[in-house]
Amino acid sequence: MSASVDRLLSENAELKAKVSELQSRAAKNDVDAAKICLMRDGTAVSIVFDDLLSDSGMLDAANLLCEKLLSEKSANGSALCGIFRKAENGYDAIIAARGAVSAKSYFDDMKSALDAKGGGDSKMVRGRIKADQKDVCGFFLANSIAL
Repeated sequence: MSASVDRLLSENAELKAKVSELQSRAAKNDVDAAKICLMRDGTAVSIVFDDLLSDSGMLDAANLLCEKLLSEKSANGSALCGIFRKAENGYDAIIAARGAVSAKSYFDDMKSALDAKGGGDSKMVRGRIKADQKDVCGFFLANSIAL
């Protein structure tokens, strides 16, 4: 390869590393600023809306937020969080859970209430929700008490 191709490949790798670092910082900032509520059963709940997060940034934010909820606010050892990014006709979503609560069961409830589609397991679900921010917030907060 020529020197100019090597230089471009190197610059491309550096830019990808910078983007990855910025996504990690954005996820951490979202988690730090997240408002937290408790469900009546003591499960800590929080949601974040960030239209700039990549898929991996959403995943990082979900994992960080669940860990924060468990360590700081959960009254029963369980946590549930949602990370949402604006998409055409709704939101891309990651629902994550720890402890006794199931992300899959929660997302199944969202499917009918918010026209959601997706799948995953008890720890994490990825999907798309055809609802506005107000409806998503209302769904999460319906059984919660503000802290």
